[in-house]
Amino acid sequence: MASNDGNFFFIDRTGDVLLTLNNPGAPFAAWQPRDEDSSSDDTVQSGADNDMLAEESHSVRRNGTSQDESGADSESNNADTRLPQGSPQSAPKVYLVSSRHLINASAKFRSELTGSWSESLRDEDGMYHLTTCDWDADAFAILLNIYHLQYRQVPRELGLEMLAKMAVLVDYYRCWEAFDLIAPLWVQAAITASPLSEKYERDTMLWMVVSWVFKLPEKFQETTSIVINRNEESDVRDMELGIPPPILDELRTRRAQTIKKALETCHQCMNEWADDYHCAKGVRNSFACGSILLGALMKGLHRLKLLSPPPSAPFPGWSIVSICQNLAQIPSATWYDRGNSSRRHDCTLENTLHPKIALILSQVKGLILEDFRDRGEEEVDQVTRAVGAL
Repeated sequence: MASNDGNFFFIDRTGDVLLTLNNPGAPFAAWQPRDEDSSSDDTVQSGADNDMLAEESHSVRRNGTSQDESGADSESNNADTRLPQGSPQSAPKVYLVSSRHLINASAKFRSELTGSWSESLRDEDGMYHLTTCDWDADAFAILLNIYHLQYRQVPRELGLEMLAKMAVLVDYYRCWEAFDLIAPLWVQAAITASPLSEKYERDTMLWMVVSWVFKLPEKFQETTSIVINRNEESDVRDMELGIPPPILDELRTRRAQTIKKALETCHQCMNEWADDYHCAKGVRNSFACGSILLGALMKGLHRLKLLSPPPSAPFPGWSIVSICQNLAQIPSATWYDRGNSSRRHDCTLENTLHPKIALILSQVKGLILEDFRDRGEEEVDQVTRAVGAL
């Protein structure tokens, strides 16, 4: 890719499109710290943690204009006009590219360059003039070089940060097929350099969007499992990566439902022990057993700020792992069978409540990639149905 200066690039010297990238290098996938930094999942939550405000939901797609069902932009022109508030403006980058290559590779460019308003994009010089904004300049150049089969200009390895930027670009411009060959090389290099941790953090969300766009079933299930289990916030930090809303909704729902199930299990045990509890060791122990178990659990829930008032969905300040670990650590009172001072009685939280909580935690799984359809598959189905109707 040659350049006359630092801001004009020839991707195709015979091209008929001048594509301008405004505000290149805008902040990408910002992970804002919470107002109050909570303790780790392995420590007891404080009352202040339970009152923590949830991160605001990011529902607007980064760099995206709204689209109708046909895939065409609903705005009257192709310009991406939304820029971050107060962000410094970098010098625009201008690329000379071919409309034929853009149309063949990208469903979004195809809708722009063949739509009913496409002729309005032509200037007196006969060139199409397209505008976009906020993308990383290096990532955008990689995208355009792949469109134009300029593979010597395409790196064979990418770090996770750049790989995530490419994933967002590929999904936004709806050009998944063009990256089928190169993406596996990038993914393998990123896995080696940035292996996935067990924490709910920025890299986890970057891996999620990579696994969604480039169709990595195991990595998708792994990342979604971490988010479901480890997220202590009411919402999921999409960071405007364009992860589809149905996936984010399912992550929020599974987290809240599992925490609710763990708390309901505790209350079911309390109801059982407060009523006509029957000790397996004999009826004469039932009242004492029920009282001791009930008292131990109520004291533990009180200490965790989970008794009164009980927390309600979406349970800010708690993750599935943190609440299950804390419930499983509530100790039982030690007492012994009548007539045998050396034998500890079996009716303990360790033998009653704790296994139920461990089972709940073990049953939490990540999402299955095949359960969610992407727009690329939907577009293929639409074309297939249209051809079949001819």
